[in-house]
Amino acid sequence: MNVGITIGGEDRTTNVLVASLRIDDHINQQANEARFTTVGGYRPSAGDELEIRDGSATIFAGVVLSIGQVIRGLKTEYDITCKDWTHYLDRKLVNERYEDTNVAAVIEHIIDTYTTGFTYENVQGTQLIKSVSFNRLTVSECMERLAGLTGYSWYVDHEKDVHFFPRNAEPAPFSLTEEGGNHVWDSLAITEDLSQIRNRIYVIGGESEGNERTETYEADGDQLQFPLANKFAGKPTVEVASSVQTVGVDFLDDEDSFDCFWSYQEKYIRFKDTTKPAAGALVEVSGIPLFPIIVNVPSALSIDEYGEYEFRIKDTSIKSRDQAIDRARAELQAYAGTIEEGSFTTYR
Repeated sequence: MNVGITIGGEDRTTNVLVASLRIDDHINQQANEARFTTVGGYRPSAGDELEIRDGSATIFAGVVLSIGQVIRGLKTEYDITCKDWTHYLDRKLVNERYEDTNVAAVIEHIIDTYTTGFTYENVQGTQLIKSVSFNRLTVSECMERLAGLTGYSWYVDHEKDVHFFPRNAEPAPFSLTEEGGNHVWDSLAITEDLSQIRNRIYVIGGESEGNERTETYEADGDQLQFPLANKFAGKPTVEVASSVQTVGVDFLDDEDSFDCFWSYQEKYIRFKDTTKPAAGALVEVSGIPLFPIIVNVPSALSIDEYGEYEFRIKDTSIKSRDQAIDRARAELQAYAGTIEEGSFTTYR
């Protein structure tokens, strides 16, 4: 292995104890890490960019995250921990809402708006997103949410290009055969795992708006508070005996300035002693109701083969039934069958 290490734009191979070099190259969206020890008094700075090569091929690129000083005998050495370019995706928070937009367009807009130096040449995604919102999330968290909605995977390569693709669609760099010599011959192990199977998915989302409705109550002359059947998306209109009332928000608006008060969380309309409806008067409350989003999506084929395994996902950022169904289908695509795992040792 012909290792070369550039830190902060300078070749620092001779300052690195090559035997200490360890690179953890994780699958897909998990950030890759590199660790090594520097000698000869060389201490890089946190935030320095670096590249590690094997010959002419880059095997790691990213940023110095932490530096630990170690005294060994009479010498000072530094233990360095680095993270790949994913670190730069978390510099800014995304505050956006997208409707009726394909996944690729969403990713391109986020990368263009909230990052610097990143590209998206390897982003795939023609699926239409009905609605998705990001409330102060990092770019990597946004990518995770989009991957969850579509059943795709993603990562950032050494050139800062974002890859977004169907799971298991990108080819491995080499194959394993009995005669290929790409793995230590007696190290290959394959297991089939049923422990994570999920074939009936319940998604509990946020709340969606329904059609405007009116709730009607008959006053008894003493009642001040009227419970509502639903939460309303906004301040409702209230009429008493066909007379329009002024409506404030309970505990927020001035008590003397309104006829009655509305509570979003507690779902009620409250009148004052001086404005309470007379006996027999009809109290009409009109507004846009909110309904909880709950979907149940099964995989009949998986249930027939393995029996039923239920799983619940709670995500209040989901704001439509279609979005909840897409999330459930993505989970089924990933977990409706058994998981096959393989491990081996290789010199490549």
